[in-house]
Amino acid sequence: MDSQLLTLAKHFLRILRKAVAIGSFICTPVIAQNASIPADKPDNSRRNAADQPTAEDQSNSPQDRETTRNLRRQLVQNDSLSETAKNIKIITNNGKVILRGPVKSQQERNTIAAMAEQIAGKGNVTNQLEPKER
Repeated sequence: MDSQLLTLAKHFLRILRKAVAIGSFICTPVIAQNASIPADKPDNSRRNAADQPTAEDQSNSPQDRETTRNLRRQLVQNDSLSETAKNIKIITNNGKVILRGPVKSQQERNTIAAMAEQIAGKGNVTNQLEPKER
């Protein structure tokens, strides 16, 4: 019986070694891929922390949420706008809309501001959009 147990243990160890070898073979590309990510990847957290207001300042009132939702819907449906422009920050609080983020051109900046004024009303929009081309 001891010889059967010893044979079984040896067989188990062979299987375990193969599993470890296969596992390390499979995991090596993932580890190598993660090793290629630079430790100092771009981080704009400090800039975002300094920029005010933030998305947390969005009002939860039904009117402000509806204003933001309507503007976002118009942005997404406008085929003349870039994906960058469609993803700007829209912060609405007490009927006042703040637009923040990068856009591709001054024309996009103006188009979005006009859309926001149409929804929120003239004088209720603060345009902090940053065109990449000047």
